[in-house]
Amino acid sequence: MGDTTKKSKTPPSSAGTPSGGPNRRVDVFLALVRKDMLNTRIHTYWPVYVAYGQKAYHMIDILTAHE
Repeated sequence: MGDTTKKSKTPPSSAGTPSGGPNRRVDVFLALVRKDMLNTRIHTYWPVYVAYGQKAYHMIDILTAHE
């Protein structure tokens, strides 16, 4: 009848080049990013703008709210 097992068409990440190709470089880069994220000596700063407000109350609203 034939072989009923399915074979993956996706090559392994190191297929194609002896050094592992671009996928290996990305893995190394991401490992370095994870290492730097845990480093407490690295601090990042950027400007943050915050706006807030409060509804203006009229005196009549304050006087009638307690009735």
